[in-house]
Amino acid sequence: MSKKSTYAELAQKVKALEETQGALRESEALYRSLFENAPVGIGIADRKGNLIDFNEAILKPGAYCPEDIFKIKNIEKLYYDLKTRDDVLARLNRQGFVDRAEVQFRRKDGQPYDCLLSLRPITYKGSPCTQAIVQDVTRLKEIEKMLCASRQRFLTLVETTSDWIWEVDQTGAYIFSNQKVKDILGHDRHEVLGKKAFDFMPPHEAEKVAKSFRKLSKSRKAFSRLENINLHKDGYEVVLETSGVPVFDENGEYQGYRGIDRDITKRKLAEQVMEQINADLEKRVKE
Repeated sequence: MSKKSTYAELAQKVKALEETQGALRESEALYRSLFENAPVGIGIADRKGNLIDFNEAILKPGAYCPEDIFKIKNIEKLYYDLKTRDDVLARLNRQGFVDRAEVQFRRKDGQPYDCLLSLRPITYKGSPCTQAIVQDVTRLKEIEKMLCASRQRFLTLVETTSDWIWEVDQTGAYIFSNQKVKDILGHDRHEVLGKKAFDFMPPHEAEKVAKSFRKLSKSRKAFSRLENINLHKDGYEVVLETSGVPVFDENGEYQGYRGIDRDITKRKLAEQVMEQINADLEKRVKE
């Protein structure tokens, strides 16, 4: 082999090596950029738990600055409860990774904050380390508590109201009912679920109301104060005044109706009595 060809091959190898090194530098620069600008906290700790690298996002939830972390040094001191850390490490040793474990870390002022922690073993600068992804969910937890409290208030209101509150699916079958139906029609809530309003009406009334409901369901319009006759579990008639609004899912697909029934039997009886009294008075006046 001539010296010329040997030099050419060597030059190609050097060029390939330079290209590889350039690609490696680009890859490292890209990783560093992603590391520094990630919206979630990223930290790298050695096998003893000492933080050796971290981004800005991991500091914000606890109101720390880099100097604080350098002083703290070991991640153990950031856990609010050391038992939680032991549990997380046990999971890491057992399955080789941890995904979105719920943990509490300690703020600079000593107060806890909620996080989702994910751990992966990596090699960093030639040494075995653990990479942590930390997502602050304190605000999310607060929102969940608010929603839970709001739902509890709603359920309390629904169960203490004097009216029957219900929800039906596309076919008109009940999928929710408060317990007030027991006072109005004599049925427990579980007795009406899966059934339709027409199942509790006299045949002639059921036919009339079913026809009206089909029109409403097709139009997807709200309705108000629709009077209908129902049968109590004991057999007597109950007059209800029904109002409802259509329900749609997040895609705008029709899901059914949600509404309220009010017992107006006494009012209707009073109206009948007044009509009879007026009729009697008119008859006497004519006489």
